[in-house]
Amino acid sequence: MDSSTTWTRSPRRRVSCTGCGLVYNLDAKPPTNTGECDRCGGKLEVRADDRETTVHSRFIEFRGSTEPLIQYYGSMDRLARIDTTGGIDEVGKRVTAVLDGLLGIEAG
Repeated sequence: MDSSTTWTRSPRRRVSCTGCGLVYNLDAKPPTNTGECDRCGGKLEVRADDRETTVHSRFIEFRGSTEPLIQYYGSMDRLARIDTTGGIDEVGKRVTAVLDGLLGIEAG
């Protein structure tokens, strides 16, 4: 997944209720009223660990720790690359197709 897609899907678009803890994704599951929890009416805030600078730091750390594994398994032809653009169902079908191929299961 390229970094722009990763950034778009990151938790930076997530808010939590300070009252009941309910989590909203502002793109996929926004609250009915901006800044207000649908369940209890509490205030919605971005959690400290979901702030842009924190997410960016985690992304850099993740890339640094996984890149050696990608190189290692790629050099042994043991790495499957899957296009993760699109919706959940679309990506899920791609993952299933790769796993089916690895397990020798015919598509059907």
